[in-house]
Amino acid sequence: MKFGLNIKSLGAAVLIMGLQPTVAHAQGLQGSTKLSSVNVDLVSSVLTKVKKSVVKVKSNDEFTCMGTVIESDGYILTKASELRGDKISCELPDGRVPTAKIVAKNEVFDLALLKIDVDDLIPVEWTLSNSAGLGSWVASVGPDKKAAAVGVVSVAARDIKLTDLDQVPAVRAAGGYMGILPAENPEGPGVLVQSYGNEKNGPAEKAGLKIDDVIVAINGKPVTKVLEFRETVANYNPNDVITLKVKRSSEELDIQVKLGKRPPIADRSDFQNRMGSTLSDRRTGFPNILQHDSVIKPSDCGAPLVDLDGHVLGINIARAGRTESYAIPSETLLPLLPGLLAGKTVTRQLSIFAVLPSEADLRKQIKESEDNLRELQRSLAIKRQALAQIERDKSDLKKRMEEAKRVKAMEKLEEIPKPSEVKTPAEKKPEEKKK
Repeated sequence: MKFGLNIKSLGAAVLIMGLQPTVAHAQGLQGSTKLSSVNVDLVSSVLTKVKKSVVKVKSNDEFTCMGTVIESDGYILTKASELRGDKISCELPDGRVPTAKIVAKNEVFDLALLKIDVDDLIPVEWTLSNSAGLGSWVASVGPDKKAAAVGVVSVAARDIKLTDLDQVPAVRAAGGYMGILPAENPEGPGVLVQSYGNEKNGPAEKAGLKIDDVIVAINGKPVTKVLEFRETVANYNPNDVITLKVKRSSEELDIQVKLGKRPPIADRSDFQNRMGSTLSDRRTGFPNILQHDSVIKPSDCGAPLVDLDGHVLGINIARAGRTESYAIPSETLLPLLPGLLAGKTVTRQLSIFAVLPSEADLRKQIKESEDNLRELQRSLAIKRQALAQIERDKSDLKKRMEEAKRVKAMEKLEEIPKPSEVKTPAEKKPEEKKK
């Protein structure tokens, strides 16, 4: 299987790094990031080729999001959390609407890989996202012929630190809700019940959970961090009953909690963020993103983000705020595709937390690396000594060969008679003449 890059090879990627949109495009946009019909009309032409690799994804016959073709034989990448209902289908550029099935998911990046029984699709060609630097113009593919949105790269592709994830946890809006304000436990593993927040008589309080209790496991699965706790709870549904392993002073208790429905966020900042577009339900917690200020819709997610030369920089994954839309960069997507195509589903808990080794594991890995390095150095020293000996042997052999040639040449010289030893006919004795 292959994943097309819009460059001859990854090694050639350096040739496109740092390129900016063409002058003609930039002048045509007149320095405005506003989504105007002029801007959209101007850039829509560059999407003609890309749109051949884009489909509309439907859940129960209703359009929910976009999809990007990654293999000609029916493999399509889309936004997982927008898939709702039992029946999924894809409307192709030529009007066909084949049924799709979910092959695999990567919940870390909110991706789902769909498969349809079609073998004549046109795969998208990827370009490394750093070809579009900070302030570069970008366009988002949507369900219509025109660009869904136009904007600029506001933050180049970057990794999101775990501390950032702790501050803005990624939770399903429709997921389960316990009604507590959790905090890191300063005395060890587990999550501290800091308060009930603004929730009075919520699910946790009804179940008998108390302030300063420490939650160490949910349904037998250990929890050590706030983010891990929130995401685990959010992966259950309202009305699900979960069992908490709780430490209370010197006691260890099992407490069952019937989860409630997550209350809507109605604070002023959220209202401001929603101005101009509805926000995606899943809009945080991505380990690596490219941020742009295009005003896309949640249903535009799953489609390519392109520069003004039509190069695909990644796919849009979330409408996150009033001036924030997120895309997963192509260089982040490409390593994920083999696992998805192999049918491997990656859960957010496993991907975010299982890959974070403990301090003891890190020390062990460092020691093993140091041991390996010493062994490599020792092996290198031995090989250098052997090479030096070979060079000495070659030099000695060369000298001996030269000496042998010299001796042989001398022997040939000795076989040649001296002029004084050669007799003329007049000097020959009579008996020699008779002969």
